[in-house]
Amino acid sequence: MAVRKGKWKLVKYDIDKSSQGPWELYDLSNDIGETENLASRRPEIVESLARIARESNTPSPVEKFRFKNEIN
Repeated sequence: MAVRKGKWKLVKYDIDKSSQGPWELYDLSNDIGETENLASRRPEIVESLARIARESNTPSPVEKFRFKNEIN
């Protein structure tokens, strides 16, 4: 699962296994290769983009992945 807003990209991997995994945050204007996770240094950006992910999440009609209502 990923959210992109401006230079920021918030991503959570293996969402099909657990919606409770950690978010990773990258500044694509300085780190196009996504090598430096800034989530711990920019918690306000993580929360803002995670809110977008929660509000825009819709169930897949294919039902390959089942997400819990709670994606933190």
